[in-house]
Amino acid sequence: MAKILGIGETVLDIVFKNDQPVAAIPGGSTFNAIISLGRVGVPCVMVTEVGDDHIGDLTCAYLRENGVADTYVNRHPHTKSHLSLAFLDDANDAQYTFYKDHAFICTAGAKAISLRTPTLSLDVAVPTIPTVSTIGAGDNFNAGFLYEWAQRGLGKPACWTESDWRSLIATGIRFAQDVCQRLENSIS
Repeated sequence: MAKILGIGETVLDIVFKNDQPVAAIPGGSTFNAIISLGRVGVPCVMVTEVGDDHIGDLTCAYLRENGVADTYVNRHPHTKSHLSLAFLDDANDAQYTFYKDHAFICTAGAKAISLRTPTLSLDVAVPTIPTVSTIGAGDNFNAGFLYEWAQRGLGKPACWTESDWRSLIATGIRFAQDVCQRLENSIS
């Protein structure tokens, strides 16, 4: 049987009914699916991140208890694991509030890259270039971003400076622009 990799966010769901906490269960979209697969005996591993805290310990233990390897769970030192408060209404439908310590959002577009972290808001203009095809541009922006991260050995994003972010984004842009000037979907 093939091994399945689950790649996604992990949270601790604290479930409320009538405004009272009734359960605390590790969760997340991919996480929930991987747990179900582990419970039916499919070899699985979860690729995710948690804080180096008690919730991270609970999450890793929950994976192992349900037959899912936690080999690729990244434990971020000095950060807190993500929390989700799930408030059940009378029909038991949940309304969520999320708390995240080490998350960031970076969106790419043809005109600008927008970055939002808990401590930084940054918009970087993308130079206009002659374009042959935009197929693979976003994928290769991500590849360039990850390449620069690996080359510089930056560690966790929570410690990055604005200069670090700008360097990562600039490399992502260069990779994406290379792909946009060719018909191939990967850099030259």
